[in-house]
Amino acid sequence: MADRFLVTGGLGCIGAWAAHELLAEGCEVIVADLGSSDHRLRNLVGEHPSGLTRVALDITDADQVMACFAEHRPTHVVHLAALQVPFCKADPVGGARVNVVGTVALLEAMAEHLPDRVFSYASSVAAYGGEDEPTVDGVAAADPQGKPHTLYGVYKRANEESAAVYHADRGLSSIGLRPYVVYGVGRDQGVTSSPNMAMLAAAQGEPFHISYGGRAVYQHGRDAARAFIAAARSDYDGACVVNLPGDEVSMQDIIAAIRAVVPEAEITLDDVQLPFPPSVDASGFDRVVGAVPRYPLDEGVAETIGRFRALIAAGAVIVPQR
Repeated sequence: MADRFLVTGGLGCIGAWAAHELLAEGCEVIVADLGSSDHRLRNLVGEHPSGLTRVALDITDADQVMACFAEHRPTHVVHLAALQVPFCKADPVGGARVNVVGTVALLEAMAEHLPDRVFSYASSVAAYGGEDEPTVDGVAAADPQGKPHTLYGVYKRANEESAAVYHADRGLSSIGLRPYVVYGVGRDQGVTSSPNMAMLAAAQGEPFHISYGGRAVYQHGRDAARAFIAAARSDYDGACVVNLPGDEVSMQDIIAAIRAVVPEAEITLDDVQLPFPPSVDASGFDRVVGAVPRYPLDEGVAETIGRFRALIAAGAVIVPQR
């Protein structure tokens, strides 16, 4: 039987890329999301791809989550559903319900229905805090020690601890991955989406101002999706969280990669470092998950701009009006 993946947050960037990769393999995909727009998914997999099932799932409702597992009987789970930094700041209670209660509901359903599988879920570099921030040339340790700067980061840290308790109490294995700056078609919201919007603007022939600078670690959406899929399929026994490998570069490097494809691109920036470590130790990823092929930065940026150009030519909705 083909793998059947439940992808929560499947209308988001990484979720849409996960569907793209899994459908290409011939897997069945259950996209569970309450989002109001499916433009990311449509832009990557088309209108009605074979093997895809859409479910309007409220992950804060534990009974709904349990019923979803019972009805659709997934063989693997990738949990990506979350409210990002600005939404958690605007609605702390709603953010806690989705990001924390929702994750516990998924952990409970995994322990009940898929106790021998690995729960693959998204944490975030936002789990790091002030004490983790080294100089621009430093690398933050694999395990955050400081206190997160945002409620979103606090909620992600809570999920990491919840997953550890589920392994201790119920024997459920889990791998949490901490992405940093994800880019690629589908990345159009959140604090770190600005460089990707610069790629879109370059494809449109429009100027763009990036809202931050400094150094960070960049991951293409396809590569992030592949990492979560590999984690869900692994035979890991335990509960761990590892940083997602990527390219540690400056914003000037991002701009140079864009201009390598669109030489005339007009891009400016606020050269302000994000409130996260400029680099993080991702050495545990290969040990826990295994090596996953990924785009070099220049190829990932070129792929992204190429996809944007194709979507623009097709008249697709790339970023819905807000």
